[in-house]
Amino acid sequence: ETDLNAPLIWNTKAPRKTKIFAWLLFKDRLNTRANLAHKQIISTDICPCCAMFPEDSMHLFITCPLASHVWQRVDILPQTDDIADHWDVPLPHHLPHKTWPLVLMSLLWKIWAPRNDILFRNIDKCSVITLRALISDLDLWSHRLMATCDKEDISSWHSYLSARCIVPFNSDSLPRRLSISSVTARQVLISSEDDAVWFLAKRYIVSNCHGSAGQGQNIFYYT
Repeated sequence: ETDLNAPLIWNTKAPRKTKIFAWLLFKDRLNTRANLAHKQIISTDICPCCAMFPEDSMHLFITCPLASHVWQRVDILPQTDDIADHWDVPLPHHLPHKTWPLVLMSLLWKIWAPRNDILFRNIDKCSVITLRALISDLDLWSHRLMATCDKEDISSWHSYLSARCIVPFNSDSLPRRLSISSVTARQVLISSEDDAVWFLAKRYIVSNCHGSAGQGQNIFYYT
């Protein structure tokens, strides 16, 4: 049977470790918790990032809040739950499609990395940090490209993604506290479109302090 993903992976200028990662992903051979639980290596398949659903490849790279916030940030939304369909996802018309396989592999790689940071280092990263890491990779990988047109294509992606890194801040629209009576951190993880809220909701459920010491904590937003 012909592997349609193979040429899209191995013909890019991505580093070998990223190509191997992508090949394992599209073969469903990554060590997701669902795969590890199926092999009876671990006892639970629950996602370590959202703690709500089994962590298979579809959840990890598409539907988990960690991933969905990244897709929303780049404004390129998966059309299906099949990762193989991502090669043909609709792109903004002004962006070069030829370099999309390289960008996609880097994007998936950068979703995988913060997942491992959460699992093994207890470090959270919001979508802006993930996107900046993606841009840094593309800058580095662009030196592997020989043709001027390819370098210009990566430059177009760089400009687009850099613009998506801007974090709008409206102090009137951002709540200063999360009320334990009105919202739970788990609900915030599902519903919030604000990176700062999502980034902190995993750790805090804070009651209203009404200015009284000892009755709550302030949550400050990071950009």
